[in-house]
Amino acid sequence: MRDEIGDVRNRVRTIGPEKLRELLDGKEDWLLLDVRNDIEYERWKLEGKKTPETLHIPYFDFFDQEDEIIAGIPKGRPVAVVCAKGDSSAYVADLLNQRGYKAVNLKGGTVGWGDYYAARKIPGYPKAGKGGLFFQINRVGKGCLSYMLISDGEAAVVDPGRHIQTYLDLAKEHRTRITTVLDTHLHADHISGGPALAQATGATYFIQSADSEDAPLKRAPLTDGQIIEIGKSRIRVMALFLPGHTPGSTTYLVDDQYLLTGDTLFVDGVGRPDLGGKVVAWAHMLYDSLFRKLKDYRDDLVVLPTHFSNPAEMNGEGLVMGTLGKLRKTNAALQIGDEEGFVRYIQTQIKSQPPIYADIRLVNLQKKTVDEDEASEMELGKNECAAAPH
Repeated sequence: MRDEIGDVRNRVRTIGPEKLRELLDGKEDWLLLDVRNDIEYERWKLEGKKTPETLHIPYFDFFDQEDEIIAGIPKGRPVAVVCAKGDSSAYVADLLNQRGYKAVNLKGGTVGWGDYYAARKIPGYPKAGKGGLFFQINRVGKGCLSYMLISDGEAAVVDPGRHIQTYLDLAKEHRTRITTVLDTHLHADHISGGPALAQATGATYFIQSADSEDAPLKRAPLTDGQIIEIGKSRIRVMALFLPGHTPGSTTYLVDDQYLLTGDTLFVDGVGRPDLGGKVVAWAHMLYDSLFRKLKDYRDDLVVLPTHFSNPAEMNGEGLVMGTLGKLRKTNAALQIGDEEGFVRYIQTQIKSQPPIYADIRLVNLQKKTVDEDEASEMELGKNECAAAPH
């Protein structure tokens, strides 16, 4: 069976996640054929800024109605076939090619798509003339964002995903040493790479103690207003405690220009405050953070969140960002001035949290250990961290 799979894979041309991203952003006219089962498809649909026409036909349907199903697939455009891991889709792509289609297989399937990271420079960084660089690293399939800040041979990484080689490779490419790793909060939708990255590099790892009490994490203390210097150019990261999504949610103010808001404030929506089962109490904390603690911060500060829910939140450069002033005018949650109205609004905007989130939090606290296959399974699907219109 393994040899047969290998033969089919060798016959069928593949595309990688980077090419898939181009297709999902509408840069070419393709047909997307998703052959996962109904449950997998409903849990996680592939979306982009201009998602191409998508057909969902479960793989096993081809066994019973091959001729009828293939006849219903339009010709004239290349077809990208997708499954969970890239095996079933290879067979379907091969069938289509035998019938005169131009079909390709997504290498690694949706698992590979979920593990794809793309780094883009954040424009206008004030230390650029001194060798400073600022990257937003987008785990596109999951809607997860992390950051690398570089100055004079030192780097800080904020909210890294579990695939730490991404950050090690980026640091090596820019001849820098990772000295600081920070999480904005205890993540629930994905496994943090923070502790592992700190261990691999000897960096100091920071997470607010309210999110990590009684956990065996090796971490440094983090206090409100603390300044962490990165490099000789004195790039400053200031911790501002803005609880609500979690009790220890922290926003980092970088060089008095960028707000790394974690899951407190998104471009569209705010962080869901129900993960601890205290939606009303935490929603009140979230209101206090957004409307009182952030009130006096300048409109021109650039908000850089840790998640996005919709590809439309990406700008023309593929970055998820917006000024605080713009978000104050366009983010629906920030239009509600009274506290009780805000709490009621939040309650209407959240769906039931995925049950797996409880286990992911335990993994991130190092109270539960999983292998690579288990970790991959736990992380399947887009994040569901926002309280936003849906």
